[in-house]
Amino acid sequence: AMTMAGQGIDLVVSAASAYEVSNLEYNGVKGQFGQINVKDGTSVDLVFSFVNTGSNSPAELTGFAFTVYDIDSTKLGSNESVKVCGSDGAKTASDTTLEVVPAQCCLKYQSTVLGSGENNPEDPQNLTAEQVANSVTFTFSKPRRKFKATFAISGNGSQAGRNFFFAFVPVVSCPPPPPAPPCAGIMEMNTLLDPS
Repeated sequence: AMTMAGQGIDLVVSAASAYEVSNLEYNGVKGQFGQINVKDGTSVDLVFSFVNTGSNSPAELTGFAFTVYDIDSTKLGSNESVKVCGSDGAKTASDTTLEVVPAQCCLKYQSTVLGSGENNPEDPQNLTAEQVANSVTFTFSKPRRKFKATFAISGNGSQAGRNFFFAFVPVVSCPPPPPAPPCAGIMEMNTLLDPS
């Protein structure tokens, strides 16, 4: 939960597509991070919604950052990726290990280096250089009640799973991010997700 103008705000994460999990017990809050477990060789579209604490009525946030951490690959050749639609842009470290993947109207980043549980982050405010390099921050300046992200793992569909860590903390402080791809003739994702 977070607080805006004295009002508590909670986050609700819901699947907007088929979702296959390797271990459901890994989902939820892990320390200062949110965590989503995704089965190898699958992807899931997720809607992140803000609601007022207690009433669960829709809440609106302005000027926030959404960071996904520990985006890496496995020895079996599975690559993690995250795609976010409707953001202003994305920020990475100058020595990022992530590869930008073309995605119409969205921003997608994919792992290029091997990782393990030993380099998982524990504190979003205290990251090693390696952890920063494996992370990406998506920025939102306009008021939003929800946004959409896709977590994916390329692979052979084994029973193994990977954990995606996220938090609403910017991973790097740098100049304005590169703009998201233009969406000629396409409504903003915020409108698509919330017709009201």
